[in-house]
Amino acid sequence: IEGNTNAYQFFVDGGLDYCAIAADSAAGTRSLAGNESAGLQIRGSSASNSRIMIANHTNDAVGPGISFLKSRNTSSGSFTIVADNDVLGAINFYADDGTNNDHAGASIFARIEGTPGANDLPTELVFGTTPDGAAAVVENMTITSNGHVGISDTSTASADPGDNTLKVLGNAQTRPAITALANNGSFTGDATQF
Repeated sequence: IEGNTNAYQFFVDGGLDYCAIAADSAAGTRSLAGNESAGLQIRGSSASNSRIMIANHTNDAVGPGISFLKSRNTSSGSFTIVADNDVLGAINFYADDGTNNDHAGASIFARIEGTPGANDLPTELVFGTTPDGAAAVVENMTITSNGHVGISDTSTASADPGDNTLKVLGNAQTRPAITALANNGSFTGDATQF
C-alpha cells in the first residue's frame, strides 16, 4: 500500500513473512537488532516516520498503554502458568556500532520473582545498561516484588541493612553515597552510615 510520498507505506513480504510500515523500499529483511525476528517492523529515514503514537481521546482518567503477555502454553486461548525467572516483557535499546546492530545498549524488563500462583504474580522490574568497553547489558537497578530497590546490585532480598528500602553499592573506584537536600541544606554520607 503506497502513500503520497512513499511507495512502500505498508509492505507485506510473503517470502520473509513480515510486514513493514513506512519502509524506504521493498528490499527488507526479517532479521532485526540482536538477530531477532520481528513480524511487524517500522522502518524510516526520518524522526517522524519511525515513531509510534498511541493516543486515547476519552473524557476519563484512562490513558493509552502497551501490554505484554507471557504464557508457557503454546496455544492461544489455553493457559499454562509462568515460572520463576520468566521474563514477562522487555524493552531493548539497540544501536549501530559501525559493524552491526547485534548488541543492546540498555534494557528494561519485568521478570517473575518467586513462585507464581492463581492471581499471584510476584514480579520484579529490572533496568540494565551497558558499561563502556562492554558489549552486554548488565542489570544495574532492580525494584523487587516487595518494593525494595537495589542500585548497582541485584541482590536486594538479603538481610543486609540496606535492603530494608534502598541499597546503593559502589566499587573500588566510587564510594557508595546518598545525598539528601532540604531547605538549601545538604548531607552526604556513606550508605554504611545509615
